Amino acid sequence: MEPLLSRVRSFQVEDMSKRARPATRRKPVVREFQLQEREKKLLELLDLYPNQVVRGLAVRPEAEWHYGRLYLVGALSKDQYDAACSLDKITRTYRLMIKRYGHVKAAKHEPGSGATREDLSLSAEKKMRKVNEKYREMYGALKECGPKIEKAVIDTLEYDKQSDLELLRNGLSILAAWAR
Repeated sequence: MEPLLSRVRSFQVEDMSKRARPATRRKPVVREFQLQEREKKLLELLDLYPNQVVRGLAVRPEAEWHYGRLYLVGALSKDQYDAACSLDKITRTYRLMIKRYGHVKAAKHEPGSGATREDLSLSAEKKMRKVNEKYREMYGALKECGPKIEKAVIDTLEYDKQSDLELLRNGLSILAAWAR
């Protein structure tokens, strides 16, 4: 009898522990048929108002470049779009600094001559180092993603090319995680 009684008690303890758990709320799940219905309704809207929908997206500033257009149509998340914006900003700043100051250290010039293009102030050197470091880190992280992802992200950034969407998403997700 004791073994049976111990089994009952252990059952009761397990049963009480199940009741003591707090109820967790789950996010609403979109079922497949609901998703298909939504897609159908959206396609109907696009058929009815194609110019208005496209015009509404085209006036947004994000539509100026390919990453922005992908974001507007929902192909990229906000984090991925922000990573693309950061990459673009760092790339443009780096190229501007190279164009402005080059890789040349300050050269000695004769005391009577004016300042040369190679002369950098300490603040310009510091800014150049900082921009160079960010650029190298971000492109280093992108290089670690692999050559296919690196090429897809850079080609889309620099040439506004249409690349494989999954490669872009993977590369931008890694850059977004790196930026945090």
